[in-house]
Amino acid sequence: MKTTPGLRIFKPIIPHTPKPDSRIYVEDAWTMLKPAIRAIFLDEPQDFACSGLFNAVNKSWCEKSSGEALYKLILEECEIYISAAIQSLESQCDTDPSLFLSLLEKCWLDFRRKLQFLCSIAGGEGQTVGPHSVWDLGSELSPKHLFSAQKVRDKLLSIILQLIRDQRSFMSVDMTQLKNTTRPVMSVHMTQLNNLRGLFYGQSLYKSPFFKKPFIDCAVEFYSAEAMQFKEQSDIPLYLKRVEYVA
Repeated sequence: MKTTPGLRIFKPIIPHTPKPDSRIYVEDAWTMLKPAIRAIFLDEPQDFACSGLFNAVNKSWCEKSSGEALYKLILEECEIYISAAIQSLESQCDTDPSLFLSLLEKCWLDFRRKLQFLCSIAGGEGQTVGPHSVWDLGSELSPKHLFSAQKVRDKLLSIILQLIRDQRSFMSVDMTQLKNTTRPVMSVHMTQLNNLRGLFYGQSLYKSPFFKKPFIDCAVEFYSAEAMQFKEQSDIPLYLKRVEYVA
């Protein structure tokens, strides 16, 4: 009886190709991305190749370590420009509240527009590194530098507190304009404050770090003055009735 020889299976020898160091991806991406960031934020002519930049950056996003390194570089570079923009407003702190809010609003919306364009060419708007995305840059950088720019911060605070005082004094302040309206009230465009809410890192305005204590102090001052005025203008029974009603 003839036997069929066994089948031999040959496995091709595939040479091992070492995986490229992730730092190379970061270096390649940053070489292209850094001048692009500068051009975007300084409104310079944009002569970079968007497709090549997009591909280089996306290689860095593929690994956690390289993605974190690139995110840090982007954060530090963008911080230079948002810091300079907010600091430039310090010379405008003596202007009319309406004009000041217009300048601050323009600064914030301009930064968001440029950041959105950066995300579109770097593939970063939905790209997360840990819990963060490149889009979170605006939420991290803007309040940080607003709170550290004392003159700008205090000017904005005084405008908001004055609006609150006027409202509590039953003056014609339509606070609903904080929600997407455009009419000017008392020479201050309330829609600007609505646009500026992003400066508070998504927090309630009254819980934001720089606003909470001054707001409470303002409330105490206002109601103390109101109580004193009512006491001076009313007899004791009416005053006690008022206290009981407020309590």
